[in-house]
Amino acid sequence: IFVYVIDLWMADNRDYQRTLVKNLAILWQDIYELDEEAGRLFGQTFWQTILREWTSIDKHRLDKFYNLLYAFYSMSLQLCVHNSKR
Repeated sequence: IFVYVIDLWMADNRDYQRTLVKNLAILWQDIYELDEEAGRLFGQTFWQTILREWTSIDKHRLDKFYNLLYAFYSMSLQLCVHNSKR
């Protein structure tokens, strides 16, 4: 997971950034499907980390993290819908 975040931080190519963001969101989904508690912890840790570090993200990397937030917010909603159908 750390490698994905470092890659995202350093990536300049938008297509590569989108691929990394998509892979991180899918990773969360995969973790959740294997173990719901681990998936919840992964999501909770992600959001806590974003809240803690948000003010230290520089303006040059902000768009990357907006894409990451969008992907994780979307995945959050998908997981909620998945949970409500059971």
